[in-house]
Amino acid sequence: MPRSCWLIKPSAIYGTRYLQSGTAIPLTPVLAPISWILSRGRSVVAAASSVAPAVVDPGLFAPPVPVDAVAAACAEGALVDLSDDTATGPGASVSSTPRTVGPYELLDHWGAAASPRASS
Repeated sequence: MPRSCWLIKPSAIYGTRYLQSGTAIPLTPVLAPISWILSRGRSVVAAASSVAPAVVDPGLFAPPVPVDAVAAACAEGALVDLSDDTATGPGASVSSTPRTVGPYELLDHWGAAASPRASS
């Protein structure tokens, strides 16, 4: 019986969306650059929110994450052996407290493997 769980809390998720008609809408060309800019501006947002917390909500400036990073985090969270002391990764520690994985951690840990690829 698992003694812990992961809470995957991405912000906006980008990839290719498919309509019921089968039409593909690629969101990566728009959201990947926004993700890159927002992930590089993390310290600026943190500083601004500490100065004016009522005006700047850091959650509004969380970078979008690629669907591949969310999928990889979900798979790792489902497959990690919670009783194994040698397990690695963000959710490897065994605890009765849920492990929260937010957008920055998704980009930092899984984003490199899931970075946008050139595709048509």
